[in-house]
Amino acid sequence: MQIYSEVLSVSDNCRYSNWESGLYPTEETAKTALENGTLYFYFEDKILKGTVILDTNFPEDYQRIAWKYIVPSRQILTLHTLCIRPKYVKHGSGSRLLSDIEKFARDKGYKALRFDTHNDNVPAQRLYKKNGYREAGVAYVYVYGKMRLLNCYEKQL
Repeated sequence: MQIYSEVLSVSDNCRYSNWESGLYPTEETAKTALENGTLYFYFEDKILKGTVILDTNFPEDYQRIAWKYIVPSRQILTLHTLCIRPKYVKHGSGSRLLSDIEKFARDKGYKALRFDTHNDNVPAQRLYKKNGYREAGVAYVYVYGKMRLLNCYEKQL
């Protein structure tokens, strides 16, 4: 998917992303999410500015996190692979996408949002904190052949 390629072209040259060309995300990531009905596209003024995968699946390692908002797992929406096209970063698109996700989740009856980001991904961490997400803890997760330190976030809806 083109948007992943654009983000990966930036991510491959920085130290704060756990995205890697050929590993994650891939065309297969998008295809599987599209087939499962979990891939969402974010448009502004008819321009594709971002995507996200939304579902109720979460890594097993999340069980070790001290989540503040305790709700049944079926009422937790998990964000995966949230991305904004590089040319729209720092223009408010990330905040507007998060706001749209929150509205969608509330409308569907979810009580909390949860997700993670790479420990060194300071730009994403700033975005999440600015939008009222709470850092719940860190998890070491073995992903794509590497052990990764991920910061976990949540927000009560």
